[in-house]
Amino acid sequence: MSLILNIRGTNGSGKSTLVRQIMDHFGVAEALRDPAVDKGKVWAYKLGFKIPTPIPIYVLGRYESICGGVDTIKDFATTRERISRLAALGHTIFEGVLWSTVFKSSDLFVKENPFHKIVFAILDTSEEICIERVMKRRQEKGNTKPFNPAELISKITQIRLRMEDLKNAGFDTRIIPYQDGLKTVLNWMTEMGIFTEPLLKVRGWHIAWPNTPTDFIGGIK
Repeated sequence: MSLILNIRGTNGSGKSTLVRQIMDHFGVAEALRDPAVDKGKVWAYKLGFKIPTPIPIYVLGRYESICGGVDTIKDFATTRERISRLAALGHTIFEGVLWSTVFKSSDLFVKENPFHKIVFAILDTSEEICIERVMKRRQEKGNTKPFNPAELISKITQIRLRMEDLKNAGFDTRIIPYQDGLKTVLNWMTEMGIFTEPLLKVRGWHIAWPNTPTDFIGGIK
């Protein structure tokens, strides 16, 4: 059983920043590439260069630009497939705005992965801060196109409603304080035994994760 952590929120909520903090905390041990996936571009990262864990931690998505995450993956079905493949190797973290706005893909994903611990966590960043961050980002890029804050607020509302749908469906939903995101996530990991359990039980079988993903990741089998 792996932990699969989906960090949710709108543009400017701090999702990519939090994932980068997690990556920096553990250290990137390997950037995963494959000629058959996204034309050989980085599609995921294995963590543990600074702080190794008994079971590897992976981050899905590319973080070579300011905004990372899974939004560049072509569709939700492909996103679900890649999460499942990483979860077979270890714990997995991912985030994306588009994924945050829908319920169906998350619901399907939980049903496709009944033996993993799946957590949906939303950053509690205020609307005002999200708007401020988006406007600053646009200015830094030299984007002079008109910006309508109402559209961002509508997206925030949609994302919050989808979190309510996930909660009502009985899934594990949590709130991440935007000012204390890294500490919160690390505390959850500690409570779940991420740092202490080299073996986990799945239906009575002891499952040991491989130390390296090469044989599995290389051909995306």
